Amino acid sequence: MSRCKAVENYERAIAPVETRMVTYVRQLISPLADSPVQLMGELRRFRRLLSRPTIRKSLVQEREALLHQLLDLLEGTGESFESFVLNVTQKYI
Repeated sequence: MSRCKAVENYERAIAPVETRMVTYVRQLISPLADSPVQLMGELRRFRRLLSRPTIRKSLVQEREALLHQLLDLLEGTGESFESFVLNVTQKYI
C-alpha cells in the first residue's frame, strides 16, 4: 500500500471521530460564548485538535465569533486606556 493511500485510509477512518469531537467541543464552548477570555482558554486546551483541517473548518463560525469578541474587547480596553490617560493628564498638567 502506498503512503498516500495509507493516509487516505487513515483520514477516512478518523472522520467519524472528528465529527463527534466537533460536536463535543461545540457543546463544551457554547456556555462560554459571552466570555471571550474563558472561551479562548478553553479552545487553547484543544489547539492540537483544532489543527486538524476538518475540525478547523467545522469550527470556523465559532472561531470567527471569538475573533470579533476579542477585537471588541481590545477596542474597549483601548478606549478605557485613552480615557484614563486623558484624566491623568488633566489632573497633573
